[in-house]
Amino acid sequence: MITIQPSNPTSDDQIVFELSGGTFGCSEISKHIIGSHFFYEASNTEGPCLGAPVPFEDSWNVGRLEAGAYQITYIDAAFGEETEAFAVLQGELPFPTPPIPSMGFLSTVVLAMVIAWFANKSFKRRDA
Repeated sequence: MITIQPSNPTSDDQIVFELSGGTFGCSEISKHIIGSHFFYEASNTEGPCLGAPVPFEDSWNVGRLEAGAYQITYIDAAFGEETEAFAVLQGELPFPTPPIPSMGFLSTVVLAMVIAWFANKSFKRRDA
């Protein structure tokens, strides 16, 4: 079962997926995101496992999301698959933009030297 907290999220909210189901006690958990689709998978591992499923609960804090349509799919090897669609509405706070990474002075000098070296090699080939 999937529960999305808060139930009507905005881009201002910290979003948490609460997942519950059953597991055989030897599950591996994998979480990944493809575009706007979140995947949470509990798959059985090799080796000895419990014979009967035991209750399973976990949460996945995905933080703030930009306004838009999303999906979360919970795949449980013991009980199948469940997908929940949800929308994030535009909030009042600005969404943080990632900073532009800085190379630093030394990296800039090295990059300029490499470009000059390649340019020099290129011009020498044309003259020959």
